[in-house]
Amino acid sequence: MKAAVSTGIRSIQIKEMETPVPGKNEALIRVDYCGICGSDLHGFLCGDPFAPFPHVFGHEGSGTIAAINGESEDFAVGDRVVFETTKRCGKCKACRENRIGDCSDIKLIGGHLPGAFAEYVAIPLELLYHVPENISQKTAALCEPYTISARGCAKAEVGAGDRVLILGAGTIALCAVDVVKARGAKAFIAARNPIRLERARRFEPDGIIDTASEDLRQRIDELTGGDGCSVILECTGAKNIIEETYELAVRATRIVMIGMCPEDVSVSHFNVINKELKVFGTQNSYGQFPWVLEKMEQGLFHEEELLSDVYEYTEAQEAFEFAVSNAGKCGKVMLRFNPDA
Repeated sequence: MKAAVSTGIRSIQIKEMETPVPGKNEALIRVDYCGICGSDLHGFLCGDPFAPFPHVFGHEGSGTIAAINGESEDFAVGDRVVFETTKRCGKCKACRENRIGDCSDIKLIGGHLPGAFAEYVAIPLELLYHVPENISQKTAALCEPYTISARGCAKAEVGAGDRVLILGAGTIALCAVDVVKARGAKAFIAARNPIRLERARRFEPDGIIDTASEDLRQRIDELTGGDGCSVILECTGAKNIIEETYELAVRATRIVMIGMCPEDVSVSHFNVINKELKVFGTQNSYGQFPWVLEKMEQGLFHEEELLSDVYEYTEAQEAFEFAVSNAGKCGKVMLRFNPDA
């Protein structure tokens, strides 16, 4: 098979590799599309401690089952599927207690394990989900980013009556607008990049705050009648915005940290205690694919507005360079591996 292999910093080469052999209770997936995630860009620019070069990144994939090792009542060769990104160990205390989000030895597809920037990838059957008939393979590959936002909202138990402030207007933040509204809550999005804010309008949030020209706290008060937001989703990963989140929070706010920050962050311990804040960290998308696929099937999301560019996998180097040079301007960039998809 052919694969887009990251061979070093800012270097991707199309190489011939052995087609993976699926293990017991795994399926061989013929990859159709795979989106470029921020973590893939980080690996492209800086390397990845979990995936030393050379490595095949990619986890936002859709594909078709080409073979199954074992028997399955749920899947068959030819089925169109998407997949979760984390392979659980099945042995640790969390796995034994069926706390699927808390495995202490998870392996990330495209991180610890070979990813989907290839014509084929092996995926455990338990991580597969059927793509509904009315969803294309290209659209299905956008499912995974939505599950990240969905996981954050699920942890904070977002629901009717909530007012949710979404900080940032990148892919995960835009997905969060759809997810919040699908859960019956109001979504307010705040960012300063005018191009991203213009794209955010297409997702029809209940309020947009341009932090380059508007006072964030004042606008929140105006939008909520002075009550503040009951939930804040931090999607930027920016140190100063993370720190500001705790100042913006009103009493009993549920804060969900989604954006990854490489720096140490200073948090007011007094604020956490005095306001009785509930702070959640969230990693990946455990258990959210069925819900997201259902909402996509119902036409409740604006997933078509996420995608801006599709490259053939043979143009992977160009696709990554484009995503880097147009950061803050472009939407989701995707690679196509199956010309017939």
